[in-house]
Amino acid sequence: MNLPAIYEYYAVIPHRTQPAVLLLHTENGWSLPFWQTTTLHFWQTCDHINRTIQDLLALRVITLRCLFIDQDTQTGHFIRVHELENRDEQWFPPVNGSWIGFSEFKTLPLTHPMQREVLEAWFIEQIEGIPLQRRAWARVGWFDETAYWVVEILRGQDIVVSDVVEQIRTWERSCLLRVATTLGPVYCKAVPTMFPHELPLTQHLDVHYPPHAPKVLAVNRQRSLLLLRDFGGPKLGERAVFEWWEEAVHTFATLQRETATRADSLIAMGCPSRTLDDLTDDIRTLLADTEVLFVGGKGLTSPEIATLRAHLPHFLNLCQELRTYQLPYALEHGDFGPTNVAWVEQRPLFFDWSDSSVAHPFFSMCFFPKEMETSFPDTPDWQMRQRSAYLRPWMRYESLERLTRAFEIAQRLAPLHHASRYHRFILPHMEAKWEMALMIPAYLRCLL
Repeated sequence: MNLPAIYEYYAVIPHRTQPAVLLLHTENGWSLPFWQTTTLHFWQTCDHINRTIQDLLALRVITLRCLFIDQDTQTGHFIRVHELENRDEQWFPPVNGSWIGFSEFKTLPLTHPMQREVLEAWFIEQIEGIPLQRRAWARVGWFDETAYWVVEILRGQDIVVSDVVEQIRTWERSCLLRVATTLGPVYCKAVPTMFPHELPLTQHLDVHYPPHAPKVLAVNRQRSLLLLRDFGGPKLGERAVFEWWEEAVHTFATLQRETATRADSLIAMGCPSRTLDDLTDDIRTLLADTEVLFVGGKGLTSPEIATLRAHLPHFLNLCQELRTYQLPYALEHGDFGPTNVAWVEQRPLFFDWSDSSVAHPFFSMCFFPKEMETSFPDTPDWQMRQRSAYLRPWMRYESLERLTRAFEIAQRLAPLHHASRYHRFILPHMEAKWEMALMIPAYLRCLL
C-alpha cells in the first residue's frame, strides 16, 4: 500500500520593524511555524500558504519567496520553507511564540537542522541588505502598492471590485494576483525585466488576434504589470477532447504564419531574435558549459554530457539542413502546451508569452506531441492528425513532404533551442537559479 506524500511547510515570518523572526517553542525545541498536508500544491502557488497562516495564527501575510525545498521521492516527504510578509501591525505572537533576534537565535535548540542554515542566511541578509537582483514582488510593501493600483484602475473603468485582492502564485518568473469583480475574476501578472517584451506583445496580440489572446485591461510598464480579464474557459489540458487539441494546433500555426509578416515589429517591441545562426552559436556555448549541464550532480551525468558533445556535429548539420527550407521566422511561444491554451467560446486562446521569441516557428511544438500521446492513448492516428493540423497553414511555403521533413528536424533541435534560451536569456538574470536550473538538463535529456 502506497502512503500519500506528506508536504511539510515552514514559514519565516519577520517582525514588522525589527530584524527578528517568529519562533514557536515546542516540546522538542524551537521551530518556525509549520504544518503538514497531503494535498499537492506546486511550490510556486501561495494562496493556500497565506490562508493557512491566517487560520493557524490569525495573521495576515503575503508570501515573498521560497527559501528552501527538499524532496525525498523515496519516502514521499517534501519540505518547503517560505519567507512571508507580516501585514498586521497589531498582531502579537501566541503564548508559545516569541520574536527572536540573531544573537538569541544562535543559542536556541531547533527542531529541524534545516532551519538553522535557512535562518542564518536570512538574518545575514537582514544585516547586509537585500540583493539588488531581488524581484520587486519579493520585497515588503510591493503587494499593497500593487493591489491599490489594481483597484484604482478597475474603478476607473467602472468595474466594481467585490472582494480583496489575493495573491495566487509567486516565484522569480512572475507573481500572479487575482480579484473578484462584477466583470468576473481579474488577474494582475507581474513580470521580471528579463521578459521585457511580454507586456507589449500581449497587448499586440489582443489588438491583432483578439479571439485567441488574453483581454488586456491595463498595463503598467514602469512596474511591469499586466491586468487581464479572466479567460472564461477551461485550459486545454483539463479537457481530453481531441478535436479541441487538434484545432488549437492548427490555429496556433495560422497565428504564427501571420506573425511572420510582423517579425520586425515583434523584435522592435523587445522579442528576442533567435535565428538558426544564433542557435548554432548557442548550442556550442551551451554544451561547453559543464556547470549548467551537471548542476552539482542533479542534472546530466558525465556520460550523458559526453554523448551530447559527441553529437554536436550532428546537431550543427541539422541546423544547416533546416536553413534550406523556405520557412520564415515567426513568433515562437517558448512554452506552448495544453496548460497555456484555454478553450473559450469554441476556440483556442493562447497565453503566457514570457518565453517567446522570433525564431523558427516549428520549435514551439517541442512538447505538444508528447502531451497528446499521453492524453489520447486510444487515438491511434493522433500523431498524423496533430502534425497535419499544424503543417497545413505552412503549405504556402513548402510541399507537405518537405514540411514533414522540416518538422522532424525541428523536433530534434527544439530541446536545444529551449535549453539554450534558459542558458542565455533566463538563468543569468535569476537570483535563485535553483528554481529553474534543472530545466536545461530536462530539455537536453530529450535528446538522449
